[in-house]
Amino acid sequence: MSIRKDSFEYLRILSILMVIAFHYVYHGGIGKDNSFSLIGVTWDVIYHLGEVGVSCFFLISGYFLLDTTFKFRKVLLLLLQVEFYVVVSRLLLIIFGTS
Repeated sequence: MSIRKDSFEYLRILSILMVIAFHYVYHGGIGKDNSFSLIGVTWDVIYHLGEVGVSCFFLISGYFLLDTTFKFRKVLLLLLQVEFYVVVSRLLLIIFGTS
């Protein structure tokens, strides 16, 4: 029976939220031109926290992977999932006429 490491899970969730906020700010472009305003400073802070969030997420995920064993079946299932979502996304783009 494995012991649950709640603090690592919470940090991983926090890092995911930082990455989502980073993508929202980066792709939204809000505050990019206002570098000396409150919006511009907030944009810079969220941007850099997102970069830190990516590093934390990968470090924590790597820490959890240390306890697992490699199984070819897991790799195959992951590849099938990725292919499924690629095909579904492509179909949705074709259906809605954006591709």
